Amino acid sequence: MAHRGLHEFTVQEAVNFEAFGDWNYQALTLAEDDTAVTADYITTVNPAKKVVIYDKPGATAFTGGVVSIKINGETATNKVIIIDSSDTPFTISGISITAMTLETSDGGTDEFLSVLSFH
Repeated sequence: MAHRGLHEFTVQEAVNFEAFGDWNYQALTLAEDDTAVTADYITTVNPAKKVVIYDKPGATAFTGGVVSIKINGETATNKVIIIDSSDTPFTISGISITAMTLETSDGGTDEFLSVLSFH
């Protein structure tokens, strides 16, 4: 297996061997209720193998309220990941992630989160 390139790993093998070819960081501000914010670096051309969502460094910690996470263009309300402030840092892995949006509905308070994606 030592002679395989990074592109030859499956998603699960990449997670198991931590074989990532690239990573991206993005700070997100969820400023308005029910307005989705998209993680720009996660695309069908550059899918993520692992994503970590955590409090933005240097910003007020994410407290109160919940964040809804939709991955791979899913729009069904029963296929949403919901996290609250006690759930960060939150990791998603084991699947190929081609799109991700985050949305808050906490009564108007801005939430500042960071997304670290491994490709």
